[in-house]
Formats: sequence, structure tokens, C-alpha cells
Amino acid sequence: MALGFRGIKLKTGADVNAEIRRAKTLRAHVGPDITIMVDGNYIFDEYKAPYFTNAVGDLGILWFEEPIQPENRNGYLRLAQRSPVALAAGESEFTAHDLIDLLAAGAIQYAQPDVTRCGGISESLRVAMVADAFHVKYAPHVGFSGAICVAASLHLSAVSPNLSCMECRVTPSAFREELVRTPVGLYTQVKDGCLAIPEGPGLGVEVDWKRVDRYLDR
Repeated sequence: MALGFRGIKLKTGADVNAEIRRAKTLRAHVGPDITIMVDGNYIFDEYKAPYFTNAVGDLGILWFEEPIQPENRNGYLRLAQRSPVALAAGESEFTAHDLIDLLAAGAIQYAQPDVTRCGGISESLRVAMVADAFHVKYAPHVGFSGAICVAASLHLSAVSPNLSCMECRVTPSAFREELVRTPVGLYTQVKDGCLAIPEGPGLGVEVDWKRVDRYLDR
């Protein structure tokens, strides 16, 4: 919060009751004005997931990300019908076509393609546009990815009219901080909750190939 972040993502573990307590503790600590997202990384099944969402439904959580296994498509639809918290998914999908069933069924309200997984910039943009057609928000997944993913995601965010937000990790990572000559999208670069779009040719970053070679030699 002191760094200017307006939202915080909470990762959940296997103990559903412990995670309910953690979510409530976080909301009590940050107050009502900070956005909270929850990321399950499909740790729950479709029976524990609604137990969790119903218990935290009054906390003003923006979304519950990947609450159940991505292959359980009907489970997403059933959960969406029971959950007081909006669902998010997409980092485990690879094309816009893969997400059509979830979008058309209204099972998710936030689409989260990862540009390094789903076919690159063109396919990520397609996902964002298809999501927009279904009135679903776009929130690019970055996770532990490196500087190239961050730079591409920043550009995609800038041109997507249905952008919700873009995640920015505060965990140090050499793949973000050392592999390009001028790092982009670092948590230390957040200003009032925003990140600058890299400028220059291509994605606006220059790979430091000497550092790349150094890591390859390890």
C-alpha cells in the first residue's frame, strides 16, 4: 500500500477454513478502499470453492481466480451460479477459442490470458477482444514470468478497452530485473497504482544477451 498499490492478490492454500480467516484478516488490515483478489490456482474442488466464496462474500473481493481445475468446465458454470464472488480464469487456456464456452455461459467475469502461453501478442489480443464481446473484463496474467512477458502485457493492457487491471509481483526475480537493459513493470516503478508503458522499437525493451548467456552457462 505504501508503494502505491491499489489492489492486493491473496494466494490460497488447501485449508479452506484457514483461507477464510486469512481473507478476513487481510480485509480488516487494509480497510475498505483497497481491492482484494483471491487466487486459488485450482486448489479447491467445486464443493469447497462455494464454501469459501460464501464465507467471504461480504468482503468486497473483486474476483476468485482459478478456484477449481481448468478442465472442469461444467464445474465453473455451476460455481458461477452459486458464488457471490466473480470468477476469473484464462492463464491455463491457449487460444481465444478455448475460452469461448466459459465466456458464452457467463461462467467467468474476468479473462486472464498469459501472452507467453496462449499464442503470443496476436492471440492474447484476440482473447481480450472476444472477452469484450461478452462484456467480460481483461486482466492479463503475468505471474512469475520475465521481463518480455511484462513488457508485452503492458502494451496489450494499453490497447484493450475492457482492461480491468494488470498484476505486478513484488517478489524479486532476476528474469524481470536483469535480463533487459532497462527493467519494466517492477513494483518499485508503480506510481499511484499505475505503470508506464515501455517506449522504443518493438516492445520497448532491449535484451541483455550477456546476462542471458551467463544464466545459460550455470
